[in-house]
Amino acid sequence: MPTKPRLLQIASLLLLGLGGGFAVGLLLAPFDFHIYSVNNQTMGGRQFADTVGLPIGLMSVTFCIAGWGLLRNRTWARRASLVAVACLGFTSSWVTAIAPGGHILAPHLVATRLFVGIAAWYLYFARGPKAYFAALADAERSGA
Repeated sequence: MPTKPRLLQIASLLLLGLGGGFAVGLLLAPFDFHIYSVNNQTMGGRQFADTVGLPIGLMSVTFCIAGWGLLRNRTWARRASLVAVACLGFTSSWVTAIAPGGHILAPHLVATRLFVGIAAWYLYFARGPKAYFAALADAERSGA
């Protein structure tokens, strides 16, 4: 088994923890378990779920899938991680735009796209992850 780069080890646990945390928070939202805030506007749990439940639910699912794939050393985890990062950018843009009084700011869009670009570079072109995923693919092809 190839050695996993440290950043991918941290990312697997972080993605699973955040994805699970967002899912639990979203599932508890209708019960007003917590006070929610979007764009500095306080709202109840049901309004929060109605306003941003879909993008946050999508983000939590993609985070959990990517984290699980990284944790279990799967070759598809690279694509899943990139989708999770892109979903984070999509969700943050959606929440900023759709929330009461919200609008999309150009610097926000630039920052999220830059973050997705850095993640894509790291996953596909940085030496450590590139070698790690290539070794995983070779091991999968050989049936190990």
